[in-house]
Amino acid sequence: MDVIKRLPNEVETALSIGSLRNLPASFCEILFGRGVLAEYGDNALVNRPGDPIRIALILSGKLRLYYEHTDGKRLTICRLEKGELAGAVSLASESNTLYAEAEGVTRLWVIPKESLEEALRKDINAASVVISELGRHLEKLVGEWIAFAFSTVEERILHYLNSHRKNGEPVRISQQQLADEIGTAREVVTRALRKLKENGIIITDEKGIRLL
Repeated sequence: MDVIKRLPNEVETALSIGSLRNLPASFCEILFGRGVLAEYGDNALVNRPGDPIRIALILSGKLRLYYEHTDGKRLTICRLEKGELAGAVSLASESNTLYAEAEGVTRLWVIPKESLEEALRKDINAASVVISELGRHLEKLVGEWIAFAFSTVEERILHYLNSHRKNGEPVRISQQQLADEIGTAREVVTRALRKLKENGIIITDEKGIRLL
């Protein structure tokens, strides 16, 4: 018989702000009561392809999920934030093919995937909530992929800049980082930025890239 364990306040707060807030309290206490805290520094690799699948609730910071091709090119798939469940998509495929990188100091509450699978088999209502969370992640991934597949490099750059600018401020990012975000080579990004600048769509200076 499972012993209900009081969850740390940090875990309860993260659960309360995301889509998992609809999970039964007793289910959360049993499942996440088995978790352990893990903290990663900025840019630390949290997951590599081939690592054992782990399920982690994000308590603070962000996780950047990206794919790396054999030629070294990278493509950012999505970012997960506080209250979201990392590793949920891997449950559907039983494979681990993405890198996960911490952005800022990132704290995770990690549970074994076997614990989640076992708990879901015992509670159909909780299973429905987690399946909805899984579907939301998959929908997010499909949307990002469609935007990537049918866009030019210039459009991908503009999409990134538009989604990351705050209050009209320039976006500070290197050309290599931008290439890693959109899945291309730095030389391609250099040419695309030059074209956007010549067309009066962006300006670049020491502060970063600004959309006009």
